[in-house]
Amino acid sequence: MKKKLSAIVLVLFCFFPSFVKAESGIENFYVNAVLENDGDLVVEEYFYLNGEFNGMDRDILFRNPDAYEFRSELEYYGGSEIHNGSDIILEEIRALPIDENFTFQNISGTLFKKVSNASAGDYGVYTVTTSLDGESYRIFLPDHKNEAFYLKYTLKNMAVVHDDVAEIFWNVIGNDLRESIGTLKVTISFPNNKNEFRVWAHGPLQGEINKISNQVLEAQVKNVRSYKAVDIRAVFDKSVVPFSTKYTNVVALEKILNYEEDMANQANYEREQKEYQNQENAYAEISYCEERLSRSCYESAKRSVNLVTDLNVKADLQERLAELLVLIVAREEEDARNYTDSALLYRDYYWYEKAIEAVNILENKKLKETLLQQLESVRQEIMLVEEAYNKKAIWVNIFLFIVLGLLTIILYIKCDKEIKVDFSHKYMRDFPDDLAPSTVEYLFKKEISDKAVSSEILYLICQKKDFF
Repeated sequence: MKKKLSAIVLVLFCFFPSFVKAESGIENFYVNAVLENDGDLVVEEYFYLNGEFNGMDRDILFRNPDAYEFRSELEYYGGSEIHNGSDIILEEIRALPIDENFTFQNISGTLFKKVSNASAGDYGVYTVTTSLDGESYRIFLPDHKNEAFYLKYTLKNMAVVHDDVAEIFWNVIGNDLRESIGTLKVTISFPNNKNEFRVWAHGPLQGEINKISNQVLEAQVKNVRSYKAVDIRAVFDKSVVPFSTKYTNVVALEKILNYEEDMANQANYEREQKEYQNQENAYAEISYCEERLSRSCYESAKRSVNLVTDLNVKADLQERLAELLVLIVAREEEDARNYTDSALLYRDYYWYEKAIEAVNILENKKLKETLLQQLESVRQEIMLVEEAYNKKAIWVNIFLFIVLGLLTIILYIKCDKEIKVDFSHKYMRDFPDDLAPSTVEYLFKKEISDKAVSSEILYLICQKKDFF
């Protein structure tokens, strides 16, 4: 019973939690949204994963049930219950061809169906789970189909209308997304907007948000870690959403600007701290490499330098990297010559392999060709030695096989071969002689067994021999 229970637990552990495996990630995630005149947000998503997976769990969280009630004080402009959506309407889920340059035009692909339940490996179906903060869609699209995910849905009542401006504060990616994202690109359109237009994004420090026009914003973030939220805020003309039903009856623009300025200052401080840390790491790695002069260390230092954004500091680090590379190249050439000399001196496989490894990484093509030519004689000699060794090994094996065969034959004859008895008759009518059982067995087998001894005792009793 315990074994069966363990097997059931193992099956559940292997299949249920790993609907999308931990090593899977989203390569590109494109979002296109349009704000309707009633405050609804029509959203399209297109994304595709790498790795192995049976499908994707996409959680759309448009409501925070724990959000505090909106008030006019500054601290309440960072997200409150007025920024919650009221509902979600899923319009369709499809599977589309994978396209790095995808645009939300002429959408056509396999239309998925809603089902009450499905199993890992199924295709073309999805299930829906509703919670207090939104809905979760389990989409069954296995990796072997080599297709992308497409969702279209409407978030109801997302726009907030103040006395002076309107806004949306949208959590595009929640902090519950288990997959990392290579590139996230979000486009939001505000039709008929003419005057006021301000945009902000919150999330990873490396993200960017720009106004493409007075009606379109575009945000892009690379290397979004799993469980990292990304949200976008936009302020625009009230006339964009004339039929919205969500009003605050406050003048909000100045307080929104003050709040976002505080957020920007905090982000800038964090960015400065990260930049300072990146610079410190780059200088430390270069200093470390200057003592060891290895190619792997140089590559690691180069990656650290690439993270630095201050152009003056980066120029200084790149200059030191260039000097470091000169020293490393010189060390590699010296090692290649030394190993080649050792290979020419000892002419064995160990030093030849060391020399080949050192020569192959050289950047100086002329020196590389010269050393390889010198090592060619060593290679030829090693091949001759190996060929002679292999021939010798073959003859030794043949000799050992013959000796083993002879020993086997000798042992068989000596110890295991059955004794042949010179008896050509089919049977005998009478006992040929009054021989004891032990004598007969010895004549046939050249040995006396326990059975022969027992038979001998019975034979003596039968002969009425007196033992005493």
